[in-house]
Amino acid sequence: MTFDVRIGVETGDAVIDLTATEGTHEQMSVGAVVNVASRLCHQADPGQVLVGPVAHRATEELANFRALGRVDLKGLGPTEAWALGDVREAVPRRRLPFVGREAELQLLGLAYRRARDRSVLVLVSGPPGQGKTRLIEEFITEQAGVRVLAARCRPSGEIGALEPLREILLGKRQPAALGEIVAEAILDPAERPRVQDALAHSAGIAASPALAALGKDERDDEIQNAWRRFIKGLASQGPLVLWAEDVHWAAPDVTRLLDRLSLSGEPFLAILTARPEFAEAAGLRPTGDRFFIELEGLEQPAARALAASAGNSDDATISRAEGNPLFIVELARAHEPGGDLPVTLQGALGARLDELKNDDRALLANAAVIGETFAPADAALLARLELLAVSRALARLAELHYLDSLDGRYRFHHSLMRDVAYGRLLIADRMRLHARYAHELASTLDPEVLAHHWWAALGGPDAEWVWSTTPEVGAMRREAFGAHLEAGTRQAEVFALERAIPLLERAYALASDERDRGVAKLAEAQAYANDLRGDRSWRAFHEARAHFKATGTVPPELYLGALKVRMRVGAFKTLPSAAEVEELVAEAERAARASADPVILARTLVYSAFKDMDPATMKGDSARIAEAVRLSEDFDPTTRREILGWHSQDLMRSDDLEGALRVLDQMDSLPGNVGELDGMEHLRAHALVALRAGDLPRLEDYAVRIVAMSRRMGPHLRTHADAYAAHTALARGDWPKLLALGEETGRLVRGSPDTAFCSNAGILLAYGAAAHGKTGRGNEARALAQQIPTNTIDDISRRDLIGFALVFAGIPAEGEIPPTYWGGVTAVVSRSHDRALEIANRLAERSGRGGRFFSAIAAAIREEVAHDRGGPEPTHKELREIGYIGWSELLSARV
Repeated sequence: MTFDVRIGVETGDAVIDLTATEGTHEQMSVGAVVNVASRLCHQADPGQVLVGPVAHRATEELANFRALGRVDLKGLGPTEAWALGDVREAVPRRRLPFVGREAELQLLGLAYRRARDRSVLVLVSGPPGQGKTRLIEEFITEQAGVRVLAARCRPSGEIGALEPLREILLGKRQPAALGEIVAEAILDPAERPRVQDALAHSAGIAASPALAALGKDERDDEIQNAWRRFIKGLASQGPLVLWAEDVHWAAPDVTRLLDRLSLSGEPFLAILTARPEFAEAAGLRPTGDRFFIELEGLEQPAARALAASAGNSDDATISRAEGNPLFIVELARAHEPGGDLPVTLQGALGARLDELKNDDRALLANAAVIGETFAPADAALLARLELLAVSRALARLAELHYLDSLDGRYRFHHSLMRDVAYGRLLIADRMRLHARYAHELASTLDPEVLAHHWWAALGGPDAEWVWSTTPEVGAMRREAFGAHLEAGTRQAEVFALERAIPLLERAYALASDERDRGVAKLAEAQAYANDLRGDRSWRAFHEARAHFKATGTVPPELYLGALKVRMRVGAFKTLPSAAEVEELVAEAERAARASADPVILARTLVYSAFKDMDPATMKGDSARIAEAVRLSEDFDPTTRREILGWHSQDLMRSDDLEGALRVLDQMDSLPGNVGELDGMEHLRAHALVALRAGDLPRLEDYAVRIVAMSRRMGPHLRTHADAYAAHTALARGDWPKLLALGEETGRLVRGSPDTAFCSNAGILLAYGAAAHGKTGRGNEARALAQQIPTNTIDDISRRDLIGFALVFAGIPAEGEIPPTYWGGVTAVVSRSHDRALEIANRLAERSGRGGRFFSAIAAAIREEVAHDRGGPEPTHKELREIGYIGWSELLSARV
C-alpha cells in the first residue's frame, strides 16, 4: 500500500508537555510555531514540503527553495512560504551576514592598491570579538587572484613560538616541501640553498650551522635578507598579502621580523590583527605606508541587523553588547526571553556553555586544555571516549557555533570561548588533563608545546598538593625535565634566548639529581654564549661545573664551551679574572688529555691558546697551537679545517703572512664541501693576506669573487665583501669607484635602519669620504663620515677611520693617532711628523714575513716627513712597484 505525505516546517519556540509525551500523546506541544507548521502542512499538496519564513531563513543555504509568495493560512493570515526542492550535497554552515565596516574595507582597499609597488602595513586592532578576523576575510574574498600567506599566533606553549613563520612558509604542506616552495619564489638555482637554509632556521624547521658561525647582527641580517628575497620572488608573480592574526601573542622575534619585512620595500601588503595595546607595546607608528585601523563597536543599524540574523534583536541585547559583534551574537543566542542578560562577553559565552548537556560541556572543557585548535582524536583521548562518539559530538557543536571545522580539525569559534571553557575546569582536573595529554602524546608534540603541558601539570604552587599522593610523580618529573631540556636547547639553536632561558630554568627546577641540574645549567650557559652574553654564560658554566663535579665527572663540552666564550671579550661587561681563567684552562687540559680523545684535546688546546677572537690582537700560545695542528693531521676534513683556521689566524696576528698563506692553501686542498658563508670568510682571509702582502692581482681576484658571492647576502655581509673592493680601488687610485662604493654604502646604511654594521661599513664610508675630501668636497666627506657606525666598532678603530676620513677635508684627528696604515696617512697629511715616524717604525717592524705593503707605506711615510723637513722629493718607489698608486697619492696630500 502506498500513500502521499504532506509536510509543513517552521522554526521557533514551543512548549513541550513531557507528561503527554509519555502518556496520552495529546497536545504534546503548543506555541505559535506549532500553529504555523500545522497550517503549512494543510496547505501543502501531497508529496510537498512547505517551509515558513523563519525556517527558510535558517536553511536557505542548505537546500533549493521555490518562493510561493504570501500564503493565506487559516487563523493566521498571509504568511510568506516556500516549497522545498532538493537538499544540497555540500552544505556550508550558514554564516551570519557581514554588516557595517564599509569605511574600513575602503581603507584596506587603498592600502592594497598602494602595495602594488611598495611594502604596506595595515594593523587592524580592537578588543576581542570586535570582528577583526571577519573584516579581513571579507576583504580577501573581494580580491581576485591574490596569493595569501596566512598565520595565526597563539599564546606561548599552545603552539610553538615559531609556528606562525612555519605557517607562512609552508601553509598546509609538510617541512619536506620547503625546497619546492623556495624554488617557486627564487628563480636563481644558486641562490635557493642559501635562502632555504635561512628560512628553515628562522622558522625552527632546521638549525643552520652556517648561520650559527656568524655574529648575532650578521645572522639577523641574513635571515631578514632571505625573507625579503622570498617575499620579493612571490610578489613578482602577482598580488601578495601576508596576513598574521593575533600578533599580540607573537614571540618578539616573530614581531620584529614581520615589522622589518613591512619596511623592506618589496611590493606586498602585510595585514596584522591585534588587541588595542599592541601597537604601543611594539613601538609601531602610522606613516604614509602604515595604516592603523582601530575597530570601534558597530553602529546601531548594523548592530540591530546582526542581532536579528542571530535570532534576537531586542533593544536590551543591542544596548548591553555596546556594538561588539561577538557579544551581540552570543547574547542573541544565549538570552532566554524574560531572563537576565549576562553583563560581560565572557558571561554571555558562559551562558551559551550552560545551555549544553553536561557531556558536551565537559568535552569542550577537555578540548580547551589542548588549545584553541585541536584534533578529534586528541579530544577523545582526554575525554576517554570513543573517537566516533566524539566526532559526532564535535560536528554537532560546530553546527551550534561553538566550534569551527577546518581540515579535519576543530577550532573554538572564538578564542574567548576556549578561555571560558578552560577556566571552568577545577585546578586539579586541569593539571591532570595536561599531564595526561603530555604523557600520552609526547612523541607527536612539538617540544615547546610538550614542555608547556608538562609545566601546566607540574609547575606552580598547586603541584605539591595535587600530586602529593601520586606515586608516578617522579617519573612524570623526569619526562617533564627531558621535554624542557629539548625545547630549551632547540630554542637556543635558533638563537631565541628569550624563550630558551625560561625553558631551561624550568628544566633546572624539575631536575631530580646533580647530573640533571648540571645538564640544565650547561644548556643555559651555551644558550647565553650563543647570544654573546658573556657574563651570564661564564657564570652558568661555573654553576654547571660545580654540579657535575658533585657527580665525579665533568663533560668535555663544558670546558670547550667555557673556553670559547672566554675568548669573546667583547661579550663581557666584566672579564673573568686571570686566576679564574688559568684554573679553568689547567683543569680543561687535564680532562682533555685524560679523555684520550684527540679531537677534544686539539680543540681544548686551540681554545686555550688565545686570549680573544680579535685577529688584530696578540698572537696565541704557539706550543699549544702546534700540538693541536699535529693532532689534527688524521682528523676529518671539517675538524682539520677548523684547527688550521685557528693556526692561520695566529700567523696573521704575528704578521707571518707567508706562513698564513701556506696554511690557507693547505685548507684549500682539503676534500669536502664548504658552506657559502664559511667559503666567503675563507676568501676574505686570503684577500687580507694579499692586501698586506702587496699582491694586488691576487687581492683584486679575491675581491671580485667575494663580491659576486655577497650579492645574494644581506646588507651587513655585503659590506664585508665591498670593503675588499674598496681596498682594491684605493690601491689602484680609482677615486670614482671609491666614491661610488662610499655613497652606495651610505644608502645601504640609511635604508637598513635595523641592521647593525661593523668596521667594514666604516672602511667603505671612510674611503668614500677621503675621496670626496681629496677632490675638495668637504661637506660630502663629512656627510659620509657621520654615518660611520658608532656602537659596533671599538673606540680606537672608530677614531682611526674617522680621522682618516676627515683629514682630507681639513679636519684634524682627535686624540692620539692609532699606529695603523690609516693612522700613518692621517699623521702625514696633518703634518704630525713625530707621530708619523713612530707609526712608520711600527709598520716596518710588522713587514718582516711577507708584509710588503707595510714596508712600502712605512718607507713612503718617512720620505714624506723628510720632504716636509726640507728633504728630496718623495718617489714612493716601493708603493708604486706593488701598484698601490692610490696610497701614494693620498700621502702626497697636505692640509
